Amino acid sequence: MKTGYLRSCLFLFLPFIASCSGGIPVETLYTSYFGFQVRLPEDWIGMNPRDISAATAQESLASLKIDGFADASALESILNRVKSGEVEFYFDKTTLNEEDRDNVSAQLVTNDWGVLTDEHIPDLCTDLPKQLTSMFNNSPVTVDLCTIARANGIAYFKVEYSVPAMSYHVVQYEIPFRNQTRLVVVGGTFKSGRRLQRMREVQALIAEAATDFAASQG
Repeated sequence: MKTGYLRSCLFLFLPFIASCSGGIPVETLYTSYFGFQVRLPEDWIGMNPRDISAATAQESLASLKIDGFADASALESILNRVKSGEVEFYFDKTTLNEEDRDNVSAQLVTNDWGVLTDEHIPDLCTDLPKQLTSMFNNSPVTVDLCTIARANGIAYFKVEYSVPAMSYHVVQYEIPFRNQTRLVVVGGTFKSGRRLQRMREVQALIAEAATDFAASQG
């Protein structure tokens, strides 16, 4: 269990590298690349993996100014997933003109966890602060929430943490989806207060839509 989670932790960096916003269609009812429909607040928009891939085709760790953010090989692997069209993004439109745009990413990974129960919490959560601190170049990480949540009959992993030195807040869901995959939904913001709460609300909408869709697929 811990090995699988450490690998998926690499995706926590994705919100930080989302730097493109041109040509995003404005729509409230968004049909995800992964099959579910989510009704977003009017000030949030979705961008499918194909458009994200095109927008980041010429980007590098240096151009995104994240080459010193964490292990270079790990970040290259993540950026390659974005470029290859495997990652969907949701953006807060009110932050699109800022250097750091509040956003949520979604992508599929292999589900090697099985069915989650509360008994998995110690295995998933005990070493998490140490793992995350290591991934953020030894910047201390505060884990505010680490639990098993439930929606539409599906149990999923939910973690929220912050990196005080970077004023960075992350909320991550890992949702058993279909065909032995997990939908990894990660929100990132450099702000607290209302902007963090708005991001949480959007992620909750995505989780509700994704679990409803997954449950309907049997």
